[in-house]
Amino acid sequence: PLLRSNKSIIEKPTVVIAIDNSTSMLGNGRAKLDNLKSKIAEIKSDIESKNGSVEYKLLNETNEIDLSNLKFDQKSTNLSALLS
Repeated sequence: PLLRSNKSIIEKPTVVIAIDNSTSMLGNGRAKLDNLKSKIAEIKSDIESKNGSVEYKLLNETNEIDLSNLKFDQKSTNLSALLS
C-alpha cells in the first residue's frame, strides 16, 4: 500500500521595516524624525493587531532594534548590508 501525507503549516506574515539611521536623515529636523518614528510605531501596532509580525532593521546593521532608542548617527547608508 502507498501512503501519502500532506502537512500544511500556516505562518503569520512578517513585515520588515527598513530604517536608514544615517546622519543624512537629520536634515529635515529632529521633530520630523520623531513624528516618523511615531507613525512607524502605529503601523507596527496595526499590523500586529491583524495577527502579523513586524521587525525593524537598520540599513547598516542586522540586529533588530528598539525604535525608541534609535539614533541617527551612522556616517553612511548601506542598503546592500540590509539585503544580503
